Amino acid sequence: KPDDKPEDEVDDKPDDKPEDDDNEESVSCDPLPLFFVKKVWEPFMSTTCYACHNEGGFAYPYLDPYSDQEIYTYNLAGPFEENWVENNLLLLQGVGGLNFKPFSEFNHGGGKILEEESLEGDALEDFVADLAEWSPGDEPCVEPSVLDDVVLAQAQETFRSAALTTLGRLPTEEEVSTLDDYGADVLPELLDGLFAEDAFAARVAEIYNDSLLTDKYLNWNPPAANENIASLNSSSAPLNDDSATNLLTRVAEANNTPAEDRRFLNAHFYKDEDTCFAAYRDDYPQEHKLEFCDNAKTHANNAIAREPLKIIEYVVQNDLPFSEILTADYTMVNPYSATAMEATLYGGEEFSDVRDPNEYRRAFLPEPHAGILTTTAYLRRRPTAGANRNRHRARMFYKDFLNVDMFDFREAPIDGELGSNPTYNNRICASCHRKHDPIAGVHKNWNYLAYFKYNAEYNWAASMGMVEPGFEGQVLPDEESERALAWLAETIQDDRRFGWAVVAKVLTGLTGEAPLEMPRDLGAPNYDDMFSAYQSQQDFIRTAVDAFFADDKNIKTVFREVILSPYFRARDLEVTQEGDANLHASLGLGHMLAPEHLDRKIRGT
Repeated sequence: KPDDKPEDEVDDKPDDKPEDDDNEESVSCDPLPLFFVKKVWEPFMSTTCYACHNEGGFAYPYLDPYSDQEIYTYNLAGPFEENWVENNLLLLQGVGGLNFKPFSEFNHGGGKILEEESLEGDALEDFVADLAEWSPGDEPCVEPSVLDDVVLAQAQETFRSAALTTLGRLPTEEEVSTLDDYGADVLPELLDGLFAEDAFAARVAEIYNDSLLTDKYLNWNPPAANENIASLNSSSAPLNDDSATNLLTRVAEANNTPAEDRRFLNAHFYKDEDTCFAAYRDDYPQEHKLEFCDNAKTHANNAIAREPLKIIEYVVQNDLPFSEILTADYTMVNPYSATAMEATLYGGEEFSDVRDPNEYRRAFLPEPHAGILTTTAYLRRRPTAGANRNRHRARMFYKDFLNVDMFDFREAPIDGELGSNPTYNNRICASCHRKHDPIAGVHKNWNYLAYFKYNAEYNWAASMGMVEPGFEGQVLPDEESERALAWLAETIQDDRRFGWAVVAKVLTGLTGEAPLEMPRDLGAPNYDDMFSAYQSQQDFIRTAVDAFFADDKNIKTVFREVILSPYFRARDLEVTQEGDANLHASLGLGHMLAPEHLDRKIRGT
């Protein structure tokens, strides 16, 4: 990492908005867009205002239940949208009372959200004054990039670090020779070679497991000596939530009626010899029956636990659009989990060796599939209950796949009586819930046990007192109600925030550091440096997202972009620069390593 700047050294930074000077040439760029982003959007408008003023938010056009009139306000554009800054400036020019509504409890539907005597209030007043005379056309001023003076590691050092980080191995002699001959020009091609190896797909799944956490249910120990089918009996499998097969058994033993709807009755098919032999599939070679049953307990459990990660691996290995981890109309099974879940193999496929726990095939279950979203392990790691009403699942969906943490939205503290059904009617609560709860409703067909049960007559919104299931202003169509999660996945697959979430996951997985958080304290002594570092990283992420979508959402493109960037391979700064802990945050070859990653690196070197 670059060295920290000495405490007694102070930067002489230019003002955010260049001042006119009769003796100097006028500025050659438009300062207002940058001022808006730096002093208005980032510190407060992106959370306090945008919480309501977005598609599907509390201020979104809606039907007033008392007057049957459509109430219309306005919707801000998010930074993932094209020309979002200019579009917001044009929008805000037409908003009356922008200089007093946020400071008023009575003239603003959202109540008082800013103090007049505050840095944020001063910034808003300055912005409103300049906005009145603003018109688009001039090239907007930009924040200088903190990456301009970064010295990158040489090609050999970069590739060595990439090979260890992605595959846990050192470069081969052939790869080293190629780098010696051609240098940095051949780096992208050699990286593509790394990404083509099977271990790379497992590395991508490992990165995603750091947030999905489905390996909780994995049995890390190999099949035990006493797992021989002859030594097992029906009392050897306690019914708890510590194993994946037990999750299925919880569904099987729940009071699911009618009887024909009961699922996963074979979940503990390995509990004794008679049960295993009875469950052994007719399409499996009969001569392997005993050997199959001997190790079935661990192999079935681990395949069910890793079902979501195996979907990710399949998508990566086959260079499919990465959105298929959510839109896949299939799941992944090995011979053991196929037996436990009574799965039907995709397209008439067959297992090459039913004794091989590492052979996975695509398969169907009776329930509508939506990639990892409808897997048992994923749903159980996003628990819900009657009072929660799938809201935790909705929050984690936003966070994992759209890079939005609903807890980042800030609102005024709740004062006084909340009234009836506050998550729907109270402006403070509903500022988040109007955006959040429709996705909770889309999960309506999956209960707390991850059991699918669809009732076409059931009205979720009326029963729960919540907004209609849907996504940011789009209501779930009646004809899609049974496959609601699949509809949601298809709806967001081309949303740029999905790409943003993918880049954020890869950046975190390769460097060990999450993307920089948006600076919001205008009074912080290092706000300018923190904003410059944040803005430079956002510009890089935006470029990587563009490349991701341009390459048909291939996640390998994102890995290549990150590895070739200063965030992975910065080595030093130009001699004219000195490092600053805020200005040059998240740069450098020194990466934080997860335990399993460190283990591979030690073994690989």
